[in-house]
Amino acid sequence: MASHLTLRLRHGLAVLAVLAWAIALTVTPALAADVKVGLVVVYGNGKVQTVVVSIPEGGTTADALKASGLPVVIAETSFGPALCKIGDDGCPADDCFCNKEKSWAYWHLGGNTWKAAEGGVGGFKPVANAVEGFTWTAYDAQFTPLVKPPVVSFADVEAGKAPATIPVTGALGIDDLARVRAAAGILGILSLAGYLALRRQARAA
Repeated sequence: MASHLTLRLRHGLAVLAVLAWAIALTVTPALAADVKVGLVVVYGNGKVQTVVVSIPEGGTTADALKASGLPVVIAETSFGPALCKIGDDGCPADDCFCNKEKSWAYWHLGGNTWKAAEGGVGGFKPVANAVEGFTWTAYDAQFTPLVKPPVVSFADVEAGKAPATIPVTGALGIDDLARVRAAAGILGILSLAGYLALRRQARAA
C-alpha cells in the first residue's frame, strides 16, 4: 500500500513539474520581450557616435539613453525627463539648461528624413529597430535646431557604418543670436517636452 502511494505521489510531482515547465515557456518570453533601438549622437565638435540598445517593450527613449552606456545626464522636471548632457556637452541635472546658446535636440528618423521630436525623451516609446537622434546644437530664430544627425539606418547603426564626424555649421548672425539667447532664458525652465509649443508661439508672433 505504501509503495502504491509513493508511486502516485511521484506521478503527481512529475505532472506538476511538467505543468510548471509549460507555464514557464509561455510566461517567460512575455516577461523578457525586448526591442532593439539605434541611437545616433552628434557632439558639439561634429563627432558622431552610434549604439544599439535593448529596452523592454514599451520603454521610453530615456530608458534607451540610460541603457546605452554613454555618459548621460537626465533631469526629472515638471515636464518629464529632460536630456541635460551627453559626454562633455551639456549641463548638470540641477541646472539642465545652463547653456544659453545650445542644448540637446532630439530627433526621430523616418525613412531618410530626420524630424525634430515633438516631445521629450521620457514621453516617446521607440518601436523595434527605430533610430533616435541627438545633436548638441544652437537654434535659429524659429527655434529650429541647426544641426541634424547624419541619416543612418538601423542596419547601418548595427553594423557600425555611421560616419565618424559631420561638419558642424550654421553660425548665427548677431540679431539671430540675440533672439536665441533671449529665448534660451525661457527654454531654461522648460524640458524638451515644451520645445514645440514655444516654437509654434514664435512662428505665430
